[in-house]
Amino acid sequence: MPGGNSTWTVTITGRVTAGNGTVSDGDRRRSFGALNVSTAVRRHFYRFGSVGSGLDVTYDGAAAARVDVVNGREVESRAPASRRMTVGVYGGYEHVLARLSILFDVGYTAFRGVDNPDVPRLYERYGARFRLSDHFWTTFAVRTLKGRKANFMELGLGYRVRFPPATN
Repeated sequence: MPGGNSTWTVTITGRVTAGNGTVSDGDRRRSFGALNVSTAVRRHFYRFGSVGSGLDVTYDGAAAARVDVVNGREVESRAPASRRMTVGVYGGYEHVLARLSILFDVGYTAFRGVDNPDVPRLYERYGARFRLSDHFWTTFAVRTLKGRKANFMELGLGYRVRFPPATN
């Protein structure tokens, strides 16, 4: 950040997620995919720090997935596609170290297509972001529940726009 000026950024990130979408029945496991899109407004307020808040929209292919035994046969079921979406709001801090940064976000799931009272609405995201250029980056993160149960592993690509634009 040249001259110590603070900047605002608007970001959008697309992530392929894995981990939550596993249903097991004895010796058999079935995995389902998940996708996440996030957008945020961030303030780079000093050389090594950025804070921000944003919106997470997630498609969870394993929403309400289950395997039942009916008349001796295994029957798989899950929620209809229209009910597999969740929307969350989050805020967080990103510690910037040149092209690598460490991020920590805390979010709240405001909407779930399938509401399960046993699943907490509060979530955390821990991860790293590597900047490929001034506008593009890659992300690896783990989204957790209660700080200890991994809910999603996220691999993503993001884009940002700075305000005011960087001057060379």
